[in-house]
Amino acid sequence: MRITSGSLKGRRLKSPGRLKIRPPLDQLKQSVFNILAGEIEGKEVLDLFAGTGSFGLEALSRGAARVVFVDFSFKACRLLKENLKILNSEENSEFLQENQEKSISRHSMNARKTRNLSIKATMM
Repeated sequence: MRITSGSLKGRRLKSPGRLKIRPPLDQLKQSVFNILAGEIEGKEVLDLFAGTGSFGLEALSRGAARVVFVDFSFKACRLLKENLKILNSEENSEFLQENQEKSISRHSMNARKTRNLSIKATMM
């Protein structure tokens, strides 16, 4: 697993090993980000079911201002923290160990209250 483009291109991520996480293939990530070309830079991204953090870290590499990673699994969050540290991306990210549905509700309510609709892409 690696970052496919941007400022962190080629950097390797820690593998999930025996964890029941299926990270997206590099080719799938490239396809999704090619479709979103120009929509990521400077935006806040919500990476639900984050697992290894592969999608959100790809977004940071491609210029996202900030990524909020959400996963319910303690082990996935621990792996995600390690990947954030490996790539020195802790400053521009937040991770939440919580139910994804609650997270979506909370982020939508905050966006409505502040009229800040900066969450443009949700990676699943």
